[in-house]
Amino acid sequence: MLFCKEYPIVRKTLLSMLAVAALLGASAPVAAQEAKNLLVVSFSGYDKMSGDIDFFMKLVGNPQVSAGWEGVKMMATMQGLGGIDPAKPWGAIVQTQGDQFPITGFIPVKDFAKMKETLTSMQVEMKDVGDGVSQISAPGRAVFLKEKGGWVFIGPSPEGLKTTPADPTALLGEMPKRHNVSVRATVKNVPDEFRKMFLAELQKGAAAATQQNPGESDEEYAIRSGVTKRMIQSMVAAVNELDELLVGWGVDRTKGCTYIDFDITAIPGTKLAANFTSMANATTNLAGFNLPGAAATLSAAGTMSDEEVADTKKMIVTFRDKIVKDLKAEGLDGNELQQATQIIDDLFAVVQKTIEGKKSDIGAVLMLSPDAATLAFGSVLADGAKLEKAVKQAVAMAGKDEPGVLQIVKFDAETYQGVRFHTLSIPAPNMPPEAVKFLGNPVEGVLGVSDTNAYFAIGKDAVKTLKQIIDKSKADAGKAIAPGQLTISATPIAKFAQAAAPPPVQAGMGIVVQALEQAAGKDKLTITVKAIPNGASGRLEIEEGIIKVLPLLAPAAAAPGAPPPAGGPFGE
Repeated sequence: MLFCKEYPIVRKTLLSMLAVAALLGASAPVAAQEAKNLLVVSFSGYDKMSGDIDFFMKLVGNPQVSAGWEGVKMMATMQGLGGIDPAKPWGAIVQTQGDQFPITGFIPVKDFAKMKETLTSMQVEMKDVGDGVSQISAPGRAVFLKEKGGWVFIGPSPEGLKTTPADPTALLGEMPKRHNVSVRATVKNVPDEFRKMFLAELQKGAAAATQQNPGESDEEYAIRSGVTKRMIQSMVAAVNELDELLVGWGVDRTKGCTYIDFDITAIPGTKLAANFTSMANATTNLAGFNLPGAAATLSAAGTMSDEEVADTKKMIVTFRDKIVKDLKAEGLDGNELQQATQIIDDLFAVVQKTIEGKKSDIGAVLMLSPDAATLAFGSVLADGAKLEKAVKQAVAMAGKDEPGVLQIVKFDAETYQGVRFHTLSIPAPNMPPEAVKFLGNPVEGVLGVSDTNAYFAIGKDAVKTLKQIIDKSKADAGKAIAPGQLTISATPIAKFAQAAAPPPVQAGMGIVVQALEQAAGKDKLTITVKAIPNGASGRLEIEEGIIKVLPLLAPAAAAPGAPPPAGGPFGE
């Protein structure tokens, strides 16, 4: 037919896909062993995928890409989608059966005769091999099809199609509703021999990685090997205790965003499952870092296990020993070394006591505007008074050799809402004028310490920003939050970049700023981790404002100050 003559790539692509399917499941099923699901692949179906891609085309506004997508849809609809049901999902399942990995794909059909007619029109050879099974000759291997109950099942052998589920969507569960494309791996069903092979290679790599390197000190080796061993232990636990992994991509047209999900679950009752459970019900006393208008915010809260506390304390002791050894190599006299060692011991005692509390709670925020930049950070703290004492002693000791240090530090400058402020004022005579505009000169910093928390801020509005954080944190004390979240807002970053850029680039950045402002606040990239039963779920979400401006960045960079070509950011 004309369709195949004009679009031979369609036929070639279809046959290649069928060949891949056949190769993945090249071996016939082994009836003597029970088949277990290993991988499940889900495709939401033509209608949903087509609608979501249309949504993207409108956001991007690229006429060339949009025209290409319209051509693809036209090719599909010219053949009536080949008898395929556009409203239902597609899928494939890879099973493990002994040392075999049979694969079966399934496609929803409204009219199987129409589908066969379409394949024939594309010069795909088909023949009936009995029992309702048709054979297609794909490059390198034959592929077999069988229609049953409105579904076409695809496999590498007729035997593999003898038993097919009445409703294959039960294998997909919620996958096609959550995602356009997703893959779920059942890790616990990986055959033992493959699991043992992987662990053997892992242990072999660990043995090589934990060898002491030439010139590496004993302390450096202890730190590096300790971290490596803990990573290996975590990987071994994951191999033995993971239940399922899921990765999926989706679109939320109502919210105006696209996202990628990563779900991980452990086998119930395992240590790994217990670790995941500890992520649930996270609360924070540092919610104030989520300031309105921020360029970026970070929050993380949770509970450490006894094992994590013990491992971390061991690492802290190793770090402490290395620092003390380095101090001894500095040639300090006896009194100076004793004083410096005491300061280090006090600081590490604060860290150790904080870890023993098992509570993790941190927050950070970056504030950007066309004339200011401020960064702030905060964390739970076990013994604020001891921290302050150690810092004051360290500054006093440094001031003996460098008196100027004492001039830039002001202890107990102010107490605000129970938080004691110690300020820094750092002169920067060689700072470029562009940096002075955003940071000021001298650069201001503030350390805030209470009995339960420590804060640090630096930048043009350090004290003001920290007070806002403290006020908001007090108002939202004990607030329930996700165990981890990073949010980046493009609009304040773009405005800051425009103000910081040289004049030739500012006009191009102005176009980006204008596009982001038209997105009405939907300008965020967010990474969120939340607890799910026996596991955790992570999501990377990108809102429509960022999607819109991505095509604008290349022209702005290629031709600074010039407006985008007519017809869109890439021209006609």
